[in-house]
Order: sequence, then C-alpha cells, then structure tokens
Amino acid sequence: MKVRRAANVVIVAQAAKMARTIWAVTAKQQDYQRGYRSVRPQAA
Repeated sequence: MKVRRAANVVIVAQAAKMARTIWAVTAKQQDYQRGYRSVRPQAA
C-alpha cells in the first residue's frame, strides 16, 4: 500500500481500520477474534 499511496494516507487508513475494530469489539463486548469475517444477512 505504501508504494501506491503517500505515507500519511497509509497511516490514516491503518488508524481508521484500528478504530473501527476497537469500536466493534467494545460495542459488542466481545473478545477480539483474529481473522473474523463479518457476513451480511440475506435480503428478504
């Protein structure tokens, strides 16, 4: 990613990803699960 983007863009993207992960773990009061993949519910 650093090859295609400026260093500050990569840093902000990584910080945003970490913030989303921390929010999700805190909001759901669950332990962090490495490699977890979210699945969207099927539309009715």
